[in-house]
Amino acid sequence: MEWLIVDPRDARQHIPADCTSQICESLQASNALPGGSKVTREPGGQIELSSQPFRTLAECVEALAADLDRLREATSDAGVALLGRGLDPYREPPRLLDQPRYRAMEAFFDRGGPWGRIMMRRSASLQFNLDCGDDTHGTSGYKFRWELVGRRS
Repeated sequence: MEWLIVDPRDARQHIPADCTSQICESLQASNALPGGSKVTREPGGQIELSSQPFRTLAECVEALAADLDRLREATSDAGVALLGRGLDPYREPPRLLDQPRYRAMEAFFDRGGPWGRIMMRRSASLQFNLDCGDDTHGTSGYKFRWELVGRRS
């Protein structure tokens, strides 16, 4: 799950890169996330929690909820807040991460217009990765699961 990071007094203010870096580094260094999530920054300064794999959705939700509580505490302690919106309506942040991956993505996206930069720097999302299933013919099999998805769409 990704979160936009804002100043709670003025959501239009840019958040310094070192602020979100310190939040992420302190949570990872101290193993402060009880659910074991990894915490990272996205190119526009968004913060992402990536859970460990779990056997059930309930276990995943419980672990992420505990980690999210700790992330909320850490951002509050740093004087910033999490904003749960898909798109930042206020700011045009610079790309804060200068890793080869993000330079390449930005160069590729720029060929198609501004939308790639907007996605990289101003968006936050919730992503799910699910096991596709085993190689059996029952309900735990990937063929059954794909057929089920096809019937509902």
